[in-house]
Amino acid sequence: LTTEDGNVMVLAGSGFGGGSAINWGCCIETPDEVRREWADAHGLEHFRPVGGGVQTEFDASMVSIKERIGVIESPSWDGVNGDTMGKKTTPTMIQH
Repeated sequence: LTTEDGNVMVLAGSGFGGGSAINWGCCIETPDEVRREWADAHGLEHFRPVGGGVQTEFDASMVSIKERIGVIESPSWDGVNGDTMGKKTTPTMIQH
């Protein structure tokens, strides 16, 4: 969809799983090498990983967010979203 003058474009789509098909991206931890690049190349020191089990303010914020929204490390494949078209979905089937 675009505005009549073409200045604004809206992309839209759909996928099985509703918001979870989109929202899972906020649960992926930013790799240390990416955080280092942000700090080195852009002066964003608050992203620099410390290592050695030391938690930065950014790390603490991510932990807090994941706790608040209920992120789990090992998802369950049971339930409505795991039974697509009468066939159970396994992690192997969705690795694409």
